[in-house]
Amino acid sequence: MARGGDRRRAARVGVAGSFALLKTAAPDTGALPADTMITANHALYEQVRSLGGYQYPVGSIPTTPDDWRAHFGPLWPFLADAKRRYDPRGILTPGPGIFGSPPAD
Repeated sequence: MARGGDRRRAARVGVAGSFALLKTAAPDTGALPADTMITANHALYEQVRSLGGYQYPVGSIPTTPDDWRAHFGPLWPFLADAKRRYDPRGILTPGPGIFGSPPAD
């Protein structure tokens, strides 16, 4: 039988998998516009997050620096410190916007 942490991780994976399966658009002329789907997915993400859930944060749901802080929780200070130490110019993976805008030169 799985330990508590394993069950919680499995539950998060299951919810994320179901979430992805339930809210994808069919590639046909009757599909909803992308912005409508993104808005609906973001609303579901907020609902899941309010219940303690997570999402894989690289996808169609826009993610802000505050979302990233919430995602990493108590590990955020360690990640921010590593970013400052090993990437002081902010040139590594700026696309996801984890830390906001990269510092100007």
